[in-house]
Amino acid sequence: NNEAQQAKDETINLSQKQVKRESKFPYFVDAVVLEAEKLLKEKGMAPADLYRAGLHIYTTLDVPVQEKMESVYADASNFPRSSGDVPVESAMAVLDPTSGEIRGILGGREHTVERGLNRATQGKRQPGSSIKPVAVYAPALEQGYAPATVVDDVPVTYRGSGSTAYSPGNYDGRYRGLITMREAVKYSVNIVAVKVLEQIGVDSGYNFATKLGLSLVPDDKGLSLALGGLTNGVSPLEMASAYAAFPRNGVYTHPYLYTVVTDSNGKVILSNGDYDVAFDDNKQATITGQASSKTILSERTTFYMNSMLQNVVTSGTGTSARLSGMTAAGKT
Repeated sequence: NNEAQQAKDETINLSQKQVKRESKFPYFVDAVVLEAEKLLKEKGMAPADLYRAGLHIYTTLDVPVQEKMESVYADASNFPRSSGDVPVESAMAVLDPTSGEIRGILGGREHTVERGLNRATQGKRQPGSSIKPVAVYAPALEQGYAPATVVDDVPVTYRGSGSTAYSPGNYDGRYRGLITMREAVKYSVNIVAVKVLEQIGVDSGYNFATKLGLSLVPDDKGLSLALGGLTNGVSPLEMASAYAAFPRNGVYTHPYLYTVVTDSNGKVILSNGDYDVAFDDNKQATITGQASSKTILSERTTFYMNSMLQNVVTSGTGTSARLSGMTAAGKT
């Protein structure tokens, strides 16, 4: 009784130190959980069923890919030094263009808060010139333009309503005169991108970009779209999924983090397409099927676009992205 009374009278001192929950691949897991909860709610189920109903989620995670990403991000020497106390941030999304499956997600350099900001899926930023293939050159190729199409790279001013005017400039301050679209992509020439968007129509560029998954808003319908001047911006995942249509002959698949979610009995309750699951005698699952997809661009367009984007990496502004023993295409 004395010991019980002493324990009862003892003052409880709570530690102010926050306990960080350690889990493998937290950014990927957070993204999966948020997506599954949203879809369960749409199905009329409680999001809490994800934790208490014995559900099984079959993700698209590629463990070696995710581990490599995390090892790169853990090395501070891979990032520039910041000018203040807040470190330079970054995010990364890796997906398989043949299927649309997300193989790896990193929403920042450190995962400090569960369900915190995931910059890879939620971070909206200005894409700059990386939007040119999606919103300018791909739709131009669809309209009959070609890599050899010539555009005059000279200063230009567009008059708007009232006294407003838009005068785009090239990042290097140079003007090259008559150059091909291939050269314009290779050297990221802003004047040509804006002129081509004006020629094909802003609506055409806007519509193609939205069909390829970019979350644009009506206020983005302007010539500044050609240079990535957006109202809200886009996420790294949106950009990765848009570019994935190029090596896939113009086929677009909305990126996804899991193939199926099953109940405790193995019945599929959520599927990202026509996926199904079968179990062997050892209860090992085999997933079959494919995700829903749609063809946005012609094979002619993607052939030319891939060729131009390879030039960017081999001898243009993106030579730092060259890969040994592998063909690479991209845009700065």
